Amino acid sequence: MLSTVSHLRDLTAARTGAQLDAVRERSDWWSLVAKTMLGLTGALFLAVLYFVLRRRVAMPLIRMTGIVGRLAKQDYTVEVPADSRRDEIGEMNTAIEIFRANGIERNRLDAERQADQRTKDLILQMMHRLQACQNQSELADIVARFAPQIFPSIAGGLYVLNNSKTVLDRAAEWLAPHYSPDSFPASECWGLRRGRPHASGLSDGDVPCQHMEGERTAALCVPLTAQGDMIGLIYLEEGKGAAIHLEQSRLYLELIAENVGLAIANLQLRENLRSLAIRDPLTGLFNRRHLDETLQRWADEHGLDSLTCLMIDIDYFKRFNDEYGHDAGDMVMQYVGQTIRDIIGDNGISCRYGGEEFTVLLPRQSEDEGEALAGTLRRAISSVTLAHAGRTLGTVTVSLGIASSPHGGSIETLVSRADAALLYAKADGRDRAVAAGKMDMRIAPSDE
Repeated sequence: MLSTVSHLRDLTAARTGAQLDAVRERSDWWSLVAKTMLGLTGALFLAVLYFVLRRRVAMPLIRMTGIVGRLAKQDYTVEVPADSRRDEIGEMNTAIEIFRANGIERNRLDAERQADQRTKDLILQMMHRLQACQNQSELADIVARFAPQIFPSIAGGLYVLNNSKTVLDRAAEWLAPHYSPDSFPASECWGLRRGRPHASGLSDGDVPCQHMEGERTAALCVPLTAQGDMIGLIYLEEGKGAAIHLEQSRLYLELIAENVGLAIANLQLRENLRSLAIRDPLTGLFNRRHLDETLQRWADEHGLDSLTCLMIDIDYFKRFNDEYGHDAGDMVMQYVGQTIRDIIGDNGISCRYGGEEFTVLLPRQSEDEGEALAGTLRRAISSVTLAHAGRTLGTVTVSLGIASSPHGGSIETLVSRADAALLYAKADGRDRAVAAGKMDMRIAPSDE
């Protein structure tokens, strides 16, 4: 009985152990499956997380880092992609876009400021050079050099009023303007009429200047004034790819016009004062002072070059004053001076020596050439019958003396030798020309 129970117990234990082993094996297998599933789930989670982080965080951050780097180098050509997300990345993207827009605007303002400063520097340079000009030709050249730099691609010209203030003559041009002539009456410009800048073609409602030629184009006339007087005009013409913006350029234009006008007025005043200092007011010829300066300058600069001098005296001039009055005498003096100016022209320097005497210097001409010119001058003067206040004055004759240097003597004695030849001509009967090298010394000179 006991053995049966023991056998049953052993059998039960064996069966139970076998079942436990089977259950344990199944448990281990499911545990392995569970761990495998857990590992796969973890790997999948990590993969999804990596994908999300890389796509949504890492890549935007990397892209924004590159954009920020280029913006830091002031490369504002970089494009910031649009991102409508409402998270930190979206806010950073918006901030970068604002930073880029601000940088572009700052660059634009800096470029405008630099361009404005460059324009001011050019205007200042032009003003300094205008103040150093010695004549209107130099001034016109300076304006023509600086104007296209201040107003790129805009053609134009500088016009100056003539002495009678009726006609504008072009003194300089730049970039070949097409629609305004070289010269036109001052009355044809509305800018001069109004005394302020006038635009032609910039608005259909305004009247164009009459001096505009050809097809209609945008142009601007800026008058030049000095101390209330009209001096001239700056003309600007719209070129290819360049428009005239009156309002934007008005301040600069007025500043340039004011300084150019003052510079021209100062040069004209200086030239008038110089003319008064070196010219005879009655005949318009150079005076004795200019003659002396010219002789001294020639001696210093061209001592060995030939220089011929003509001394001219109006025969019996005193009778014109005594018989017809000093006004008639002045008219005779003016007639002789004008004839000398017409005959000599640019070939020599014509001066009033004093009283009824005149002097002509002929650079690089021989005594023989001077003698031939003296004959032409003498015949021209005596070829006209003069009248004054309804009374006939008759013909005017002159006596001439000719001398040359250096072969006939020194520059210092040139005038005195020509004067001696003149005295010889007067003593020999007047109305003749005598060369110093051909004087017959047997005839005693006379002061009469």
